[in-house]
Amino acid sequence: MPHLEHLKKQIDHMSYKGNEVAERPTDMGKTTPQQDNDAAKTTKKTSLLANPDIKRWHDNLAHGSKLTAECRLRKLGRFCEMHEMTPMELSSLAMRDLRTATDLLEDHVTMLESQGYSPGTIDDHLKTVKSWLRHFDVEIKRKIKVSSNNLTPTLQNERVPNGSEINEIYSRANMRESVIISLMAKSGLRPEVLGNSDGIDGLRMRDMPDLVIHQGVVRCIR
Repeated sequence: MPHLEHLKKQIDHMSYKGNEVAERPTDMGKTTPQQDNDAAKTTKKTSLLANPDIKRWHDNLAHGSKLTAECRLRKLGRFCEMHEMTPMELSSLAMRDLRTATDLLEDHVTMLESQGYSPGTIDDHLKTVKSWLRHFDVEIKRKIKVSSNNLTPTLQNERVPNGSEINEIYSRANMRESVIISLMAKSGLRPEVLGNSDGIDGLRMRDMPDLVIHQGVVRCIR
């Protein structure tokens, strides 16, 4: 067990760093680009789900995985934006002329590859459109290939951030975000341990029974 004085020094140091965070100017009360982006995403999602067929397809996917349902809804919206059509126009095209719809999907794969999209992202677009069309009992029969499907180029140069990079991240985070970053970076927690996709359940102090806070001093009793 660490010595009590040593723990006090650590807590004092943490408090000092915490005050630094609290005293930094914030954007509270202002609309940030991220907030604008989130609002736009919410508007697109709401608009898509206003269609009963899209909502029924989305809800059916969510029975298996809410994350998959959300991801495929975004991908469907993105696909249709890129081709200046609505999801219903896409399904109508496939029911009327399957060959043309299949050509569109095949050309879409070629276009994304030429733009440098990762194989995984392109494959997700394929799965999304096929899933949407199956909702109308339309099956893409042609085997559409994705180049280097097993490669993950976005992860090839991935590495653990060094100390200065972690400090830079902390300098841009508020107190709540700093705690989340610390738990993710230094304890090995998986993302949904901190909070599930709905934000209705996650890690709480009572989930750490060995942690004791007494008179401002944090101790692990075991």
